[in-house]
Amino acid sequence: MDTLTTTRTDDVRRIYRHWSHRSERYSGGDTLTTAIESGWRIKGVIFRQEFWLSGVRRVCLFHIDLERDGEDAKMLVIHNPYVIRYIRELGAQVVQINQRRQTDFDRWS
Repeated sequence: MDTLTTTRTDDVRRIYRHWSHRSERYSGGDTLTTAIESGWRIKGVIFRQEFWLSGVRRVCLFHIDLERDGEDAKMLVIHNPYVIRYIRELGAQVVQINQRRQTDFDRWS
């Protein structure tokens, strides 16, 4: 019987995910991982934007500027626990774009 010896995180990082700003406005953590592993690097700070849909659903986006071989790209990555952890691992600085309303959420949520 074969057993799975890698962790789920290792499996996610082996997935290649093509992305183009011309075809997809928003991307996920798998796309960011693919870009970093393909030689793109984060340029400057990452901006975190928070807004509310219909006043009841909080949505967060990370605005990430990337560069590789003199080429620049801007990626909008949808917030989720994997993305938060990956950005922490990269050691990138995250700056809030807009002040959020007073909530009891953790600052990394």
